[in-house]
Amino acid sequence: MVEDQSYDLSRFKATYFEECAELLASAEETIARLQEGTDSPEDDLNALFRCVHSIKGGGGAFAFEDLVHFAHVFETSMDALRSGRAQLTPHVADILVRGNDVLGDFVRAAQEGATLPADHGAEVKTLLAGIISGEASAAKTAAAPSPVPAAAITAADDSGYATWSIRLTPAPGLLRTGNDPLLMIRELASLGEMKVAVDRSKLPPLAEMDALDAYLSWSFTLVTDRGRGAIEEVFEFVAGDSAEVVIEQIGSTVDTRDGDGWGLFAPLPPTPEMAPPRPTPPAATPGTAAAAAAPHAAPAKTEAGAGGIHTSSIRVDLDRVDRLVNMVGELVITQAMLGQQASGFSIESHPELVQGLQELSHHTRELQESVMAIRAQP
Repeated sequence: MVEDQSYDLSRFKATYFEECAELLASAEETIARLQEGTDSPEDDLNALFRCVHSIKGGGGAFAFEDLVHFAHVFETSMDALRSGRAQLTPHVADILVRGNDVLGDFVRAAQEGATLPADHGAEVKTLLAGIISGEASAAKTAAAPSPVPAAAITAADDSGYATWSIRLTPAPGLLRTGNDPLLMIRELASLGEMKVAVDRSKLPPLAEMDALDAYLSWSFTLVTDRGRGAIEEVFEFVAGDSAEVVIEQIGSTVDTRDGDGWGLFAPLPPTPEMAPPRPTPPAATPGTAAAAAAPHAAPAKTEAGAGGIHTSSIRVDLDRVDRLVNMVGELVITQAMLGQQASGFSIESHPELVQGLQELSHHTRELQESVMAIRAQP
């Protein structure tokens, strides 16, 4: 039998609900800052989005469908604010307060094993949908002519949709990392209407082909009402060393926010052939050209050159570490669920499955301990 590998899911649920309480409290504080008029609305909106996204992710692992559905609408409304499709006003901030309250209702119902009425939160959900469409931003214009300070957040076009040009060029060893480009393409297509063109120019003759090497690249034209962040999330685990990903908004409205980057990776610069016409920048020096060609290495070299001190440590934004911690937490929960499902299998009848689950448990625990050790660093 699979011993010590099947876990009591109630332990993980208890941890999840403890985290939910902390996240809801953090979200409440963040919304209060938005209501008062924060100096950094984008940072607070990003923090609020992460709170709701973390609650949604754990709820999905435990199949809390009502919670997940409402959280999805809630986080989509914040994505509209982050991307600039909607404007942050006092009226919108009040809707966010109500959204957080309703999300708390769903969390408590899930914790108590209760079922809320089917229409619970329906009014707030409609208001959140108004943020997504941009209607809520203008709903109280006459009553509240002075919006919450959000100079960096600008309205997009009236339709809320934008057209994006995206290019995915995998590194030859992408498939060896366990990533599948087709899964990314399907996820990207789920964001809106998409056209795809494949580049086969690097495809070698059949006799020279390695089945584990990636030879194809793709260009996409995507029409979506989701922001840049939703597109970046599709590629967040491959952008960088595993693939070159270029994302550009087509048209006059260009999202120039710094945003969250790739979550765990720094964004890559657009290639000349994919970038839309822009004002001619100042002439690049050889040093800046070299820095653009190696975006990951440049910061480390700059710091080393400035102080003349070589160090083995790196600086990582705390938000990215928190995102990694959340993802590992979801992985641990999923691994525990797999162990629970396989608890009835004996090692005699399914030796490879049992061994695989044991190794998965071991590696997951090591990964969790390592990540938590990183999070504990000052």
